[in-house]
Amino acid sequence: MKPTAKELERACVSVDPELIRHHVDRLGDDYFDTYDTDSIVLHLEALEELSDDAPVKVRIDRLSDTQVECVVFAFDRPSMFS
Repeated sequence: MKPTAKELERACVSVDPELIRHHVDRLGDDYFDTYDTDSIVLHLEALEELSDDAPVKVRIDRLSDTQVECVVFAFDRPSMFS
């Protein structure tokens, strides 16, 4: 279930409320169906850390002995990954 911006603001007080509102408004239901609130908080904290000096952050989590999840956080810039 999609959390509200206010719920996420209470869960991650160190993150700019404007970033939280943009995150909730811009992402589709698939994202919120895939990730629970705790994961979304971690994502928001990672996004908050992005800067011109550190424009990319990667989070890798082991889900099982044979499965990992890799999430890349970055600014949305044309041709950045190509």
